[in-house]
Amino acid sequence: MTGSSADEILTRAEPDCPVCRSQGVELYAGMRDRLFGAPGDWRLKVCKNTVCGLAWLDPMPREDQIARAYRHYYTHAAQEGARQASGRLYLEIANAYVAARYGYRDVAVCRTGRWLRPLVALIPGRRLDFELSVMCLPAAACGTLLEVGCGSGEFLARMRQFGWVVEGVDPDPRAVQQAAALGLAVYESDLWQRAYADNRFDAIVLSHVIEHVPDPEALMRECWRILKPGGRMVIVTPNIQSWGHARFGADWRGLEPPRHLQIFSIAALRTLCERAGFGRVNCRSIAHARVIWMASWGLRAGRRLDLATPAPALVRRWADVMELVEYFRIKLDPCAGEELLLRAVK
Repeated sequence: MTGSSADEILTRAEPDCPVCRSQGVELYAGMRDRLFGAPGDWRLKVCKNTVCGLAWLDPMPREDQIARAYRHYYTHAAQEGARQASGRLYLEIANAYVAARYGYRDVAVCRTGRWLRPLVALIPGRRLDFELSVMCLPAAACGTLLEVGCGSGEFLARMRQFGWVVEGVDPDPRAVQQAAALGLAVYESDLWQRAYADNRFDAIVLSHVIEHVPDPEALMRECWRILKPGGRMVIVTPNIQSWGHARFGADWRGLEPPRHLQIFSIAALRTLCERAGFGRVNCRSIAHARVIWMASWGLRAGRRLDLATPAPALVRRWADVMELVEYFRIKLDPCAGEELLLRAVK
């Protein structure tokens, strides 16, 4: 992009796949940021190597320009504040499920939560919500935990209650301030600036972070370096091969140009993880779909994203149904889920 506008985002060419270096073919052109109004027209390519399947921006924002894409972006704190408050009963059921599923025996679980826990099996979407509330980390791994992109610290505060010694990094100063107010060890920094010692953590989690990073392989290598032998890394990120993307195309919420620099497939994410040194890697798509389906519906309908205002009730119920359908669809097409869940062990 050329010009003299102060809001302009300068770019660099990225003609070949960042993962396998195959040529890319144009998937979408003339894409605009319809979520937060970052400037520019953007083009998304997809890898011609169908085994890889990565999608990426070409051209891509230069590293020294990426902050411009977040000028009007919601903070992590705003995201958390916009969520509907969970009722007490919901939290009691969640704690009962997590305690039983992942072995957190010291968590206080009320009788009602224990009685209602079996009902979770009937609602796959809520079951997945509960599992991701601890990022699928078992009590047996409990120790030191780092969250990269920790935001306002909701996840870290929860994991501290479950016995973990927690720490986080995030570039958003307002979110870090909110996390610090909870008494959490959270730093306004990226992972490299912290310069952690080798073999520092028992677990590292990244929830919707890796798609924002210019060099995701370097990020994975740094995570490998600071994990202890036997330590676990857990990543959640949008899935370019999802059913929702096939349905909504350029209106799919997971694209988010220009902040999502790469959007991964199962194969591409697994390849980067193995290349970084992880030997035990499990990557699969998951039907964690409600939010993405509702936001995609809004984009297709030309609605402005408003985190403070819930989607219409009918749309929320429709998204619940689509999430359930997607859960069963994955049984036939393992790549169909809206998000990817990667778990790896050093």
